[in-house]
Amino acid sequence: IKAIKVGGSTMAGVVRRIAAKFGMSGVQAKGQWIDSEPGVWANHGQYAKFPERLGELSGPKFVLAMMRNPLDRCLSAYYHLKSRGNPNDDKLIKHLKSCTNFGIKYLGLPGDTSVEQIMDRYDFIGTTERYAESVVLLRHALPMEVTLGDVLYLKAKDSSKTGMRDGKGRKITSNVPYSKQSQRVRDAVDKEFKSNNERDYALWNAINARLDRLGEKVGKG
Repeated sequence: IKAIKVGGSTMAGVVRRIAAKFGMSGVQAKGQWIDSEPGVWANHGQYAKFPERLGELSGPKFVLAMMRNPLDRCLSAYYHLKSRGNPNDDKLIKHLKSCTNFGIKYLGLPGDTSVEQIMDRYDFIGTTERYAESVVLLRHALPMEVTLGDVLYLKAKDSSKTGMRDGKGRKITSNVPYSKQSQRVRDAVDKEFKSNNERDYALWNAINARLDRLGEKVGKG
């Protein structure tokens, strides 16, 4: 389940490379659902669109996703997708108000009332901030034999660099972190954003705690 601005394109590359190693269908697919099992699907799409499709698959399933610190993800989405090369505080503050529990809504179902419900839908969830660790732990979580070479990656996009362009050739504005935002923007974050995204922070913290446990288990193994 490839969310927006969480390093999803990079993870999709890892997933597709593993799928290619095992001869799965869908490695070169441009968005269509799995039509031949075993297969892979690694495209943008909220989880809510896929429970029925997952249920129609006859073989075992492995569902994974990535999540990012809610504020960092929201800022990245603004500069990459919304600023159109001309960012300003008014538009950014308006965008911040629109980022309300994005992760919960994208990774779960409308009726989910707890973090545990959402996490139980996945076999693995990594975090953008712990990307290298996440792909190593994914290797251990997968039901097939995967090497470290299979999960090596290069960033598909890096909006912190200047001069970057998206797939349509449009200029990507360099990402500006919270620490370098104006006082006005930081005040808006402190006053509203954190409370508006309380459930997302709870999910992000729970995912990190699970990664801690997986890391301890792998280390002891």
